[in-house]
Amino acid sequence: MFGKDYAIAAIFLAVTAAAVSVYFISVNGYRVYQRVFVGRVDAQLRLNFLSLPPFTLFVISLAGTVALTMFGAWLLGMVGAVAGAIVGLVAPHGLLAVYRRRRVARFVYQFPDALASLASSLRAGASMMKGMENLSARQPAPLSEEFALVLADYRVGKSLEEALHGLLQRVPQKEIELFIAAVLVSRSVGGSLAETLESLAFTLRQKAQVEGKIRALTGMARLQGWVLMCLPLLLGGWLALQKPAQMQPLFDTWVGLSVLAVILVMMGLAAFMIRRIVNIDV
Repeated sequence: MFGKDYAIAAIFLAVTAAAVSVYFISVNGYRVYQRVFVGRVDAQLRLNFLSLPPFTLFVISLAGTVALTMFGAWLLGMVGAVAGAIVGLVAPHGLLAVYRRRRVARFVYQFPDALASLASSLRAGASMMKGMENLSARQPAPLSEEFALVLADYRVGKSLEEALHGLLQRVPQKEIELFIAAVLVSRSVGGSLAETLESLAFTLRQKAQVEGKIRALTGMARLQGWVLMCLPLLLGGWLALQKPAQMQPLFDTWVGLSVLAVILVMMGLAAFMIRRIVNIDV
C-alpha cells in the first residue's frame, strides 16, 4: 500500500518538476527573445527614422505569429503551423528591410537634385555647412533627415569627414562615396567644389535614367518571377481546401514532406536565378 503511494507521489513530483522546468524555460526563452527582438528592431527603427515603439512592434509580431501558426495548423496541419510560425517571426524584420531598401532608393533618387542645390549655394558664396542646412530645411525626406543628422553630428564635435562617413554607414551607396571623395579632395587639395558637384549631379542623373530604362525593360520578367513563385503556393492551398483527403499524404508522410522540400528548394533556386538575371548593375 505504502509502495503504491510512494510511486504515485514520485510520479506527481516528477510531473510537477517537469512542468516547473518547462515554465521557467519558456519564460526565460520569452524574455531572451523579447530582449533580442527589441534591441534589433530598435536599431532598425532609428535607422529608418520611424517613431514606432519597439515593444509595440514586438506585441504585434507575437500576436501575428500566434494567428499565423493557428491558421497554418488549421489549413495544413503541422507543416502549416511551422510555416506560419516561421513567417510570423521573420515578417517584421523582412518588412523593415523592404522599407529600408525603399528609403535608400528614394534618397538616391533625390541625391542629384540635392547636389545641384548644394553647388548653387556654394556658387552664391555660402559655406558647405550652410548649404547642408538648406538641404535639411528645403529638401523632402529622407534626404533632409539624413543631412540634418550630418549637421547634428558636426555640431556636437565631430569633424566633417566623420559626419559624412556616418552618412555613408547609414546609406551605403556608391553615390555617397563619390560625394564624400569630392568633398574631401576639395578640402585637402583645393579646386572648385561647386563645379565638381555639378558634374557629379549630371553623372548621377544619367545613371538614374539608364537604371530606370533597365527597370522598365525587366519589369515583365520580375512580374513573371513573382507569378511563378506564388502560383504553386496558391494552387496547393486551394487543393488543400477542396481535396483535403487527397492532399493529406503530402503533409503526413515522409515521401510527401520530401517532395515539399524538393519543391521549396527548386523554387528558391528559380527565384535566385531570376533575381540575378534581372538585376543589372550600371
